[in-house]
Amino acid sequence: MEGLRFTAAGRKLLLATTGYMVDVAGAAEKVVGKWAAQSTQKDNQIRYTVDGVAQPPIKANYSFTKRNQLQVSVTSDGSATKFVFPGRIEVDSNHDFKYFVIDSKGADTSAFFVLYGEFNFADTTVNLVVKLTGGGETAVTGASGSQSLETVKNHMAGFDADDLLTFHARTINVFDGVTDPVSKLAILDFLGNWDVQDGTIVFVSQVRSSPGTREVNLGFAGKFKAVTAGFVYFADASGAKAVLNIRGRHTFKGGAGALAWSTVIGFSEKSFDAQVNVSGFVPLGSGQSLTIDGKLAIKGGGGKSLSLDLSLQARYDFEAGFLVFRADIATGGLQPQYDLMLAGAFKYSNLNLSFQIQYTNTAGAKKLTVAVGVQGNRDSMIRNLSLMLDISESEAKLKLDLTIEARIVLKNGVRVKELPEEQ
Repeated sequence: MEGLRFTAAGRKLLLATTGYMVDVAGAAEKVVGKWAAQSTQKDNQIRYTVDGVAQPPIKANYSFTKRNQLQVSVTSDGSATKFVFPGRIEVDSNHDFKYFVIDSKGADTSAFFVLYGEFNFADTTVNLVVKLTGGGETAVTGASGSQSLETVKNHMAGFDADDLLTFHARTINVFDGVTDPVSKLAILDFLGNWDVQDGTIVFVSQVRSSPGTREVNLGFAGKFKAVTAGFVYFADASGAKAVLNIRGRHTFKGGAGALAWSTVIGFSEKSFDAQVNVSGFVPLGSGQSLTIDGKLAIKGGGGKSLSLDLSLQARYDFEAGFLVFRADIATGGLQPQYDLMLAGAFKYSNLNLSFQIQYTNTAGAKKLTVAVGVQGNRDSMIRNLSLMLDISESEAKLKLDLTIEARIVLKNGVRVKELPEEQ
């Protein structure tokens, strides 16, 4: 039989791939008991019986090979031994990280290991790291490199959470005498929602069999960046290797205080108060679009804020008499364009119409101003003055030589236009 050989109390034993304990001292191997790597103690020790008697447990050290096969090593009677078990990986509905041992035909045997510990994603490889209870850690290698992580809308009924985070990986098993390797896809699906905790973004996963009774927080060691369509996760500190897009949006909500923005993360629409600090601003006259670069400070749980680099693109035009700024999401199909709800002030003079954006309530903040319409063009100014003042184009034509100011303000999250008393 195949398995992990070790010596205990002077007796030569085999931890067989079938789940049995085998005495291998003599010429004929003899089944003498069973072994199990799952326990209520959750201590990463293997328990077994010999001739019906429970034996002292042995500490197991777990590590995954480059093929994502589980190597198990133990130390007993002063000597260390190890064996690579063929199998497949699955995180079950109770968030137990299991490795099921398989035979050469790819079928599960009755044996499996449970790796007790905490999960997180590495900062340079996007591998799923298991920090083992009792010490040590190991990692599962993603199946498709930088695109191993994926988040989609939850399709499972009976759960409030709307986000499904999947880690794509597979185990490649090679058997003696078998021509083709046996490939097994890992089952690593986490159902839950995104959250901001202790100054970082985490994925809070629920137990699927008992909604709301137990949660596991998946941490990310890389770098997040706030972008127009939500967030991007990078598997390197420099922010060059994008590995995951997370749906979201950033909306100005006004009100008092510095936290004048609302940031939404994921399909579960979890909302956080936020602050935008602008470091760079590029208004693009053609097509009425703009780019805002800076920092997004999100207020998280426990009062700890999370500061992220921000890159926000938008297009603007008149809609129902208001100048509306919408997120300019060009690719990806992550979500439809959304309204940034930006307020501000119109200023018209001398065939030039501009709009100064209100994006913060912080005094002394950078001023953001965009051009509206084609500057110096009479027809464009007539059309845009008409939209700004809610008057006909013939009436707007009579005001071309005037200096006019108007405002768009947010009141209880609703846009309101404040026009000059005499138009």
